[in-house]
Amino acid sequence: MGKIITTVFTFGGGRNITRRHLPIWKEYSDDVLLVFPEDDPCVIEDTMMISHEISNKFGRPCLKRQLFGMKAALKYSADYYVFTEYDGFMLKHPKARPEIQANVFHDLPGRFQAGYFTHFPWIFPAVLLQEFCSRASFEPFEEGFVDRWLAAQLKTLGMPVFNLQESGEGHSRNSIESPEEIDQLLTKVKNGAYALHGIKDDQLLQSVLEVSHQSHLMTTAATEDGKKIPRRYQFSPQRRRS
Repeated sequence: MGKIITTVFTFGGGRNITRRHLPIWKEYSDDVLLVFPEDDPCVIEDTMMISHEISNKFGRPCLKRQLFGMKAALKYSADYYVFTEYDGFMLKHPKARPEIQANVFHDLPGRFQAGYFTHFPWIFPAVLLQEFCSRASFEPFEEGFVDRWLAAQLKTLGMPVFNLQESGEGHSRNSIESPEEIDQLLTKVKNGAYALHGIKDDQLLQSVLEVSHQSHLMTTAATEDGKKIPRRYQFSPQRRRS
């Protein structure tokens, strides 16, 4: 597979989640780089960090921070570059593919230009990230939404995209909270999904790691209070069938 760099976009309010997920990023990367707003830092000891622009969920500062972080990752020579938000991670090394890999959602043409959008994790081969960073712009603006902006850029630049959700390797939601959403996630992880996004809860994280047989990555140092986390979320096919 070669060398892998994982770049994480986070913020001060996501510090506890960032700390919980750090052992997973480190497990499947050679280096981890945190990127956060200048006015809302997420400082984690013994971790590479950079800051850029003001804090916001979408808009021009958000797009600027995204492209800044992607260009900064290139300073760390690697074969593959993984980009994710603080609530996403990879449960294994990415597969070697020539395309850009992401959790892709298709939608109807109209408001946005690409006809699809991309949720994290994003996986770029080195040659495509270099090309992207040299040619990408902030237009079309796509209302400042990062996932829409990336899709529009990839379409404009003619870059190939592999859909991790379609292949069963990925699963992404903005947030995974309801019993139905939890069962869907754990079912997919049990069936081999590893490129995940939307996991903000510590108990859900523990269940995901248990289902994937990687509970060793749920360290006590990664919890907020150092106490053992109770098991509340479990894979429950009976509930799913009801």
